[in-house]
Amino acid sequence: MVNADMNTKIKDIAYFCGLIVVIIVVNYLCSFSFLRKDLTADQIHSLSPKSIDFLENKLVDDVSVDIYLDGDFPAEIQKLKNSLTEKLNEFKAYAGTKLRIRFIDPNEDEQLKEDFKKEIYTEGIDPAYIMISKDVTQQEGIEIWPGMLLKQGDKTVSVQLLQGGTLPIRQEIINQFADQLEFKFIQGLIKLTSDNKKTISFLR
Repeated sequence: MVNADMNTKIKDIAYFCGLIVVIIVVNYLCSFSFLRKDLTADQIHSLSPKSIDFLENKLVDDVSVDIYLDGDFPAEIQKLKNSLTEKLNEFKAYAGTKLRIRFIDPNEDEQLKEDFKKEIYTEGIDPAYIMISKDVTQQEGIEIWPGMLLKQGDKTVSVQLLQGGTLPIRQEIINQFADQLEFKFIQGLIKLTSDNKKTISFLR
């Protein structure tokens, strides 16, 4: 009787462990597939077929993507980062492990931040100063570095995601930022991975 109970417990434990393994494997496999329903009828949130083809079939070697739009931002600027994060997740869903993405806060090291910003600027990224209303009569300029560096081997390409200079934060700016992400990112990858200067169009 004791042996029977012990065998039953062992079977239950084995079943439970097997179930966990299956769940882990399914989640792992799902991470390499991407299914997304468009939120609008005109598919504004979908990547173009040519972008998908490039990410899946033409991007052969790994690319490091260093993004400098990171930090403790007000809600208005956080919307820019959220749009970027969402689009990067979509890129990675098709490119898989070929894209190694990391967000870097240029202000993280108080002592080295100025030298670090000079280095970013030298690489081709311009800062932007986003004007945030503190009250009815006062505005504050928040410095951000809205760009990324794409690296493959000894080659580096800078991608400016938002124009430099002083900008008001309006929904129009946020929408423009989000709408241009795909084009700018894919063009940067093409420039990084090919010496051919010919561009591709993104017709849906």
